Formats: sequence, C-alpha cells, structure tokens
Amino acid sequence: MELNDNTVQAIKAEEINTNNQSYSNSTNLNQNKNEMKRKMRMEISSTQLNTKQLTGKSQLDIETLIQSSGWTQCCFFVKSKNRLCNLTRSKDSLYCGVHASTSDQVALNNDKSSRILRKAQENGFESIERVPCPIDPSHSIYKHNIKAHVKICCAHIRNVMIESQVFYSKDINSGSNLYSNGESIVEDIEAMKASINPEMLLEKVRKCYNFILNKEKGFENINNESIDYSDKLNTKMEELVHGHVSKNQSTFEKLRHVKQDARIVANMISQGIVGDEIKQQLEGDNNTVDVSKTSRFTFVELGAGKGLLGQSISVVFPNSKIIFIERGGNRKKADKSLRENSIEYSRIRTDIRHCDFSKLPGIDRDIQDKHKRIVFIAKHLCGVATDLSLKGLDSLGDNKMDVIKGITIATCCHHACVWKDYVGYKFYLSQGFVPEEFDILKTWSAWAHTLDNCSLNSRKRKTNEENLNDEDALEHMEVIDNNKNIRPEGLNNEEMSIIGNYYIKIIKLYYKLIL
Repeated sequence: MELNDNTVQAIKAEEINTNNQSYSNSTNLNQNKNEMKRKMRMEISSTQLNTKQLTGKSQLDIETLIQSSGWTQCCFFVKSKNRLCNLTRSKDSLYCGVHASTSDQVALNNDKSSRILRKAQENGFESIERVPCPIDPSHSIYKHNIKAHVKICCAHIRNVMIESQVFYSKDINSGSNLYSNGESIVEDIEAMKASINPEMLLEKVRKCYNFILNKEKGFENINNESIDYSDKLNTKMEELVHGHVSKNQSTFEKLRHVKQDARIVANMISQGIVGDEIKQQLEGDNNTVDVSKTSRFTFVELGAGKGLLGQSISVVFPNSKIIFIERGGNRKKADKSLRENSIEYSRIRTDIRHCDFSKLPGIDRDIQDKHKRIVFIAKHLCGVATDLSLKGLDSLGDNKMDVIKGITIATCCHHACVWKDYVGYKFYLSQGFVPEEFDILKTWSAWAHTLDNCSLNSRKRKTNEENLNDEDALEHMEVIDNNKNIRPEGLNNEEMSIIGNYYIKIIKLYYKLIL
C-alpha cells in the first residue's frame, strides 16, 4: 500500500498528538502525586505537629511526638523557620543526611556493612563524622568527602561565578589600618583591653564630643544634623511612595519602612541632590507632581537587600536607572515591581569589599562621559559596610566628584565596625584615642539603643546555629560581649544611653567630613 504525502503527514500529526497527550498525562500524574504528598505533609504538620507543641521542647521529645504522628520526613526541628525539616530521611534514620544525629553516626560506625563507612575507610578515616562545609557552614558534609565536595559545592560554584565578574577585585575596598604594634590582628587583644581605664576612656569621649560641639577647626557647617525640608514635600513623597509601594503591605513594620524610604527621598530633594523639578512644581499653592518630568539619574543602592529603597526612588524618578549591589542572592522582592513598571535596573551580586565601582555596568559610561548623575544611596548600611562603601568611591578616580551627584547613606549597627577598615582612623587618633580602645567604644555605641540592662545580651537574638544561613545575622553578631565589664562605674541606663549617642556622633562626624 502506497502512502501519499497527506497520509504521511496525518500519521505524523497523530503520533505527535499521542506523544503530547501521553507526556501531558504523565506530567499531570506526577504533579497530582506531588500535590497529594505535599497536602499530606501539610495536613500532618498542621494537625498533629503544631509548632506550638514542638517549640521549646528537646530534640528527644520532638522525636517521640513525631513517631506517633505518621510524619515520614526528617525529624529535625528548624528553629529559625519554626517548622520541621522537609528533606527525605536517610536509610534507618529519623533524620536527613544534613541533620544526622550523633546516635545515627554511632550506628553507621558500628555497621560494618555500611557503604559510607567503607568509603570513609578507603579515604584513610577510621570512622564517620559530619563537619560543617569549609566553604558554606550552613550545611554539613562527611569529613572524608571534603576534598570531593569543595569542587561541586553550590557555594563554591557561586563564588567562582561572582569572582569572574568584571567588577570583582578582591579586597579592593578593604582598609589597611594597623594596631600600634604594627599588627592588623592583635593576638593578646583581651589582655590589652584589661589595661584600659574605663573612666579615662569616658573622659576622652566627652572631650571629643565637646570639641565637635564647640565648632572648632572648621566644623561649623557639619554639626547641624537637622534636615530642613517642608512638610509639604515630605507629605507629597509619602503619598507617592505609599501609593505605589505599599499595595500589599499592611503591617506596621512594613509601612514603617515605606515611611522611612519616603523621608530619605524627601531629604535628597531638600538638600538639592536630586529633584529640582519637583521643588519647582511644589512652589506656591500647587500640590501636584508630574514625575515624568524628572531628570535621569543613576542610583546605586549599596547593601540593597530586597531593593525596597530603590523601588521607592523609582516611583519618584521613573526615568532613572537603579543598580542594586547585594551579596545575598535570595532577596529580589522589588525586582518584579520594577519590571512591571518598565524601570531600568540591574542587580549585582557581590560583596562591597570586593566591588570596583568604576567597572559597574551602567555607570562606566557615566564616568567616561563625565555625566554628573551618579547617586549612591543606602539604608541601614551595616557597620563596616559604610566604611567599605566610602573607600570604594576612590576607585572612581581623583575627580570622582565630577561624576557623583550625591551620596545618601543611613548608617546602622555601629557596633559592627572594624578598626582595620574604619575610614575615620586619622581623626580618631588625632583625638587621643588608641586602636586598642576601638573595640570597646564600638560596643558602647550600642548603649544608645539598648536600655534594658544596658547590654546587647538583653536583646532577643538568635543563636549561632539559627544564624548560619543568614550572613547579615552573622554580621550583627559582631558585638564583642566580653567588653560588657569594661565600663565606667556609677552610670545609670540614661547616662549610658547618652554616652552611646556621643560615640555614634563621633563616628558619623568623619563620614560627613570626607563627603
């Protein structure tokens, strides 16, 4: 039987439809199975494994509750997420490979037929042991697998990708401040601190603060921290930002951030950094703003996180470009909104410490053409990140102010500053302080915000184990709690809060001087 072209095409079409239908049925079946498993786990977790039942209990008690519930996944309770780990259990264990308990490791070591034990012995290890990954401590691996793991670790692959970017230059923004003995790290630093007199150190702080207040040596125009902007401008910025950014944000915490972002935008406009067109539009009785008439700028948000500050700025300056710099990779909540509103933006994943600002895609042309429209912005730029950012401006060249329109940084967490990177060290030393006092003073700065027992220990902080997945949390934990006993005697909570504010203003002063 001969087949004409039409018949052949019909047969092929039927085969394609059959294959597509088969693939579709298979996909739907797998999706249904996965959905059923997910619902079953959620049902078990929500009905029989209420987090309130598990919170505060020992891991042994949790195991007992789980075994009677029918839960088939890992029994480890992740405190930071307030739920059970959802990974598949290892064979003959209640836990996954990441959360394998000590008893599991003992059982594996006693099982002479264990494949894992044999592999460990082949690599020269007598027993099985799990250790934190040397590249990313947020997960653990078998000790005998370290050499093989570091080559395929996701964190290693990610680091290689980051380091291959054109703007990456290792430690380009790191400082080189040394301690008085010429070492950047003092091994016996605690012994040196013990010799410091807290009362004399307090007197130095007061003397330096009074020196600033007395407006000596050209500080007249730097001491005034008040921002002179009209209520009309501030109210209008809040209306614009709140109307676009807070559509799905109803909690106090989220709305608080929206209000702060609007204030930062209003401050920049009032200081003449950007937005002259908006000022002109709000003159007289006019209360309307046409944001489409605003000029084009290149905003670089440092330590951007979710990018919410950049998102707020894009509402007021929709013709501008936003560049986000953030070392974390899972905080892209503002990106969707920017895409929907056709805002030009780019997200750079790198640590500010290793970022050559002059090679950032998007501002290299502004630098080459000497367009004065680059604006560096940051909100809650934590501790040492502020110093690294200010140091990074040097990469723009000696004539950097020919291309920088302005810099607006809301500092944060002064207790996380590091002497080696502190850009104000010359002013600090000129006021009679010594490097060994820096770690003590940065701890004192926390008194400005911690009145309960005047110690950061009174804050509700996560444990080291809970913070392993959070780089920012690890940075916030930089506080040296050993300094809590190095403090002047006879100070009450209010006096300690005042001293904390004194030192914060001393730190901020040099930031203003170099800008």
